[in-house]
Amino acid sequence: MTLSCYHAVKRTTESRPSPAAMYINAVFVGDRSGSMASMGDVPAEGAADFLEKHKELADKNPDSEIWVTLVTFDNESFTAYSGLARDISPDVIARAKNAMRPRSTTRLIDTALEEIDKQQAKIMSARRRYHKIWARSPEHRDNVSARFSKEVRRLAPKIASSFTLLTDGADNQSHYKSRDLNEAIKNHQDEYETVCLFAAANQDAMNSGTQYGFTRERSLQIGNDVDEARAAFK
Repeated sequence: MTLSCYHAVKRTTESRPSPAAMYINAVFVGDRSGSMASMGDVPAEGAADFLEKHKELADKNPDSEIWVTLVTFDNESFTAYSGLARDISPDVIARAKNAMRPRSTTRLIDTALEEIDKQQAKIMSARRRYHKIWARSPEHRDNVSARFSKEVRRLAPKIASSFTLLTDGADNQSHYKSRDLNEAIKNHQDEYETVCLFAAANQDAMNSGTQYGFTRERSLQIGNDVDEARAAFK
């Protein structure tokens, strides 16, 4: 029996698959407050998988600039990694897993707002850099981009970004309120064309996500035990 998704995951024609965007910026902000202990090692595994998958993406698309940021937070935030995906090493992954070890309280909103601001600054910088090249004459554009394939040049240029927020409880340390994050997330989606994802446990993820500005379609409910949490992360 042929799977309904067969054509989406298996090349069935001679045409090449579309290349990755020329610039990709992916941010993961993960809760490491004490209550996350109920999920065992799953959040740490999820952080490692986030880094590993983007490293694989960079290896398969050497012409793309892929910037990855992984931040964890309790009552303070900690940047476990912020750099090019191609530079992610086993040491980086080990440090990220350790950074997800549960401790202390929850500073969710302030941390998310800080990382959104930083990501937007990087996106704007990338837009200026890449569009400056493509805005010049066709002759100059061809010379500058000679090392890129036709598929990549056709993007002219494509910039992609994602922002993922993981939590398992209510904020109890932030200065800003949920309405501030709601406005920031909606602006991030609309003005910066960023795919914003919300993953939550120990609450109604759909309602919490909507309260924070995420769409229901991009809000993920995580189970409260280790097996359910692992399945949700995958």
